Amino acid sequence: MSESLVQVASFSGGRTSAYLCTRLLEMFPRERLRFVFMDTGAEHPATYDFIRQVDEHLGLELVCLRGDSDTPMGAGVEPRVVGLGDIQRDHVPFASLCGKYGTPTVKIPACTSRLKERTFRKYATRKYGADGYVAWVGVRSDEPRRLGRMGESPFMRYLAEIDDATKQDVLDYWADQPFDLGIAEHLGNCVFCVKKSNLKLALAARDEPEMAVEWADMLRSAPDRLKGDGLTSENVYRENRTFGQVLAQFADVATDDLRSRVRSSRRDTSVCSESCEPFIAQMSLPLAWGGAA
Repeated sequence: MSESLVQVASFSGGRTSAYLCTRLLEMFPRERLRFVFMDTGAEHPATYDFIRQVDEHLGLELVCLRGDSDTPMGAGVEPRVVGLGDIQRDHVPFASLCGKYGTPTVKIPACTSRLKERTFRKYATRKYGADGYVAWVGVRSDEPRRLGRMGESPFMRYLAEIDDATKQDVLDYWADQPFDLGIAEHLGNCVFCVKKSNLKLALAARDEPEMAVEWADMLRSAPDRLKGDGLTSENVYRENRTFGQVLAQFADVATDDLRSRVRSSRRDTSVCSESCEPFIAQMSLPLAWGGAA
C-alpha cells in the first residue's frame, strides 16, 4: 500500500475507537493521520465530554462532521464541518434525517448509513480522493459478528488487524488513564439506538427519563411515511412496536429487575454495547463509494 495514503480513523466516541486512535498514533507518522467524528446530535452528554478529553489528551485535532439532510431529495446527506465545541445532544442532524427520510428502523438504520457512513465517505473522498485514504474502524478481535460483516477492502481496516485487545483489555486501558467514558454499558453512546433490544431501551428510559421524553417527541414530530404494511414512520424499533409501546411493555417491571435481566442476557451483551461504528454492515466495496447519496 502506498506510503502516501492518508490514514483516516473513524472515532465514534466509544472506548474501543478511542483506543484505536492511540494505536494509530504509535504506528503512523502524525502527518499521515486524520481523526474524524460524525455527530448525530443524539449521543449521551458524557460521550461528548469523553470526545473532548480524548482529543485534548491525544492531540487528535479532531474533525467533527454533522450530516445535513436539508438538501434536495436525491442529493443525499451533506457533510458539514463543525467545531469541537459545537457537537452536542441537540438532535439537529438526527431530526433533519428523520424529516427527510422518515425515522430509522431496525432493518434500515439510516442514522448509521447516512449520518455516519455517507457523511464520512463524502467528506474524506472530497478531501483526499476516492483512492487517497484508508478508513480505520474500531472493531476488536473479540467481536466476531462485527468482523464477519466488515467485508474486505484495501481501503478499509480495523483495530483487530493490528491489535488483539479484547473488550476487557480496552476497559483496563482506560481505567489506567486520567479520565474515562462515564456511561453504563446498556446506555451506550446513542442512548436509544434502534439496534438495541427492548430490554436495553426500557432500562435506558428508566435511567435517562428526560432523554426518553425528548426522543419520543422527536420521533413523533417526524413526518409519517406509510410503509407497505400500513405502519407509519414511528414504528421503528422491533416487532411493529413504536418507541412508546416498547417502553410500555415493561411498565410493570421494576427497574432493578430490568437491570438484572439486561445483565443476565447473553444476547444483549454483544448488541450495541458501546458505540455505533460505521461500515460494519457494508459488503466488500472500495471507498470510491464516496459520492453515493
